[in-house]
Amino acid sequence: MVDIKFIARKCSVSTATVSRVLNHSKPVRPETEKKVLEAVKKYNYLPNSSARCLSGKKSNLLGFLLDNNINQYQLHLFREINTCSSKAGYDCIIRYCDSSFENKLAALKELEWRGIQVIFTMFLLDPEEENYIKEHTRLHICNMQTPEIGLDLAANNQRAVYHGVNYLIEKGHTKIGAIFYDDHIDGSFLTAREIGFRKALEHKEIAVQEKYICYVKNEVKREKISKLMEKLILPYDYPTAIFCCSDEIAIETMLWLMKHGYVVPEYISVIGFDGIDMGEMLTPALTTIGQPIRYQAKQIVQNMIRLAGENYNFPKETDEGYRLIVRESTDVVNLK
Repeated sequence: MVDIKFIARKCSVSTATVSRVLNHSKPVRPETEKKVLEAVKKYNYLPNSSARCLSGKKSNLLGFLLDNNINQYQLHLFREINTCSSKAGYDCIIRYCDSSFENKLAALKELEWRGIQVIFTMFLLDPEEENYIKEHTRLHICNMQTPEIGLDLAANNQRAVYHGVNYLIEKGHTKIGAIFYDDHIDGSFLTAREIGFRKALEHKEIAVQEKYICYVKNEVKREKISKLMEKLILPYDYPTAIFCCSDEIAIETMLWLMKHGYVVPEYISVIGFDGIDMGEMLTPALTTIGQPIRYQAKQIVQNMIRLAGENYNFPKETDEGYRLIVRESTDVVNLK
């Protein structure tokens, strides 16, 4: 019989050590942790928490898989998720991973060993990755765009960016640039932001100038944004406004512009997306599209609980929705 004593014998450690590895209750030496986890995989050991889960007993655990390069918006969202989970009587178990599928799968397997049925990923998986996970685990994987979570994220993002770009057009801007994430997943909310941008210009019969549009991959790093800005902003040929698909990109964009003598918003207006606190602390303060983070967190938690076969509803309150937060980084176009 494969039980905790069996795993302990195979690894030449105590049952307490195996328990610490699986429950992350106390620090364990990396080499010992690796040995225990390899044995658990090899002998297909199912910890008691998993066994309880499979037998139909309730597990008050919600799993979350976060990217090592988590951004400020995601951190804020997870703080709200953690608060909502506690109110509902659930604990959040977090694992981090890099972009490799092997690393993601290992983290998911570890959460499964903890007896967690429903796991929320703070990033989107490729369809091939989702199919593999469905075939090789008992997990229910969800994310911001999973229909059962009920956020209608792509449509809301497209609509929000459309209104944000319209605001720039109303300020007299027609040479509007943008920095987007180089997203390769069809139908994603990141792709929807670019669609909203292009539709806003198209509906006002303003030509989209591709030379003013750039793409950044993965995490936001200063050197990456600097290289993009060197291509985007040329002497005597640059946009009068830039839409950035996240506040972190917008902040780096503003810092670059001010460093190189382009006064914001006198020369170039900048607008971001997310509504993180840092944007308000800048000088000038960042105009942005704020996300309804508290509402999103409640939707995520109560629908994860529902996917786990239980039921919990937070008190209904008005969804403030996505909102344009006008601050100092945008103004009427300067034609001088």
